[in-house]
Amino acid sequence: PPGASPPDLEQAAARLAPVSRPAVARRRRFRPWEVIEAGEDAVVEVRSGVVALRSLQPDGTDALLGLFGPGDVALGRPTAPCYAALTALGEAEVSVSPWPEGAAAAAELAGKLRRLAGWLSAWSAVRARPQVEQRVVGILTLVAERFGQPVAPGLYLLDLRLSHQQLAEAVCATRPTVTKTLQKLHRSGLIVYECKDGHRHVYLRRPE
Repeated sequence: PPGASPPDLEQAAARLAPVSRPAVARRRRFRPWEVIEAGEDAVVEVRSGVVALRSLQPDGTDALLGLFGPGDVALGRPTAPCYAALTALGEAEVSVSPWPEGAAAAAELAGKLRRLAGWLSAWSAVRARPQVEQRVVGILTLVAERFGQPVAPGLYLLDLRLSHQQLAEAVCATRPTVTKTLQKLHRSGLIVYECKDGHRHVYLRRPE
């Protein structure tokens, strides 16, 4: 107001200033394909469901860069220039914390980050294989080891079902090419289908 003294202005500013409170983890549920907003300094811990790390390019191309299940942690990433984003693969619940609070609160964070680094390194190495069939088998093997159920030595039940399009995004190939590759793997016995209780179950034989 006119005629206000500097002390009056300082007191008014102090009353209007936001109160600093420690940041707490935000726990939230996400619908399929919903983007999980997480800043560059955030720690994302998956509580339930599966979260996908995707590269969503401005020209509409898409790539599947990794998958995270319950108990896994992922780190926030800047949108540009890599356009990487975390999205819920199905119904999922996650906790998002700023790095200092997330690092202090997440149980066994160091071990989880070590597994995260190993998982992403393996995923990147598989995507770099020269042949599409090698990439498809490699990605399915990683998914089976992380999300599948071992039912016999070298045989996994694939609980997490990826569509042909999602698998194509993961291996940098077209959907028709992935479909033909899966048919070939089925004929060779590496992929086994079984109908039971009205549902089709998919099994993967881990290659030597």
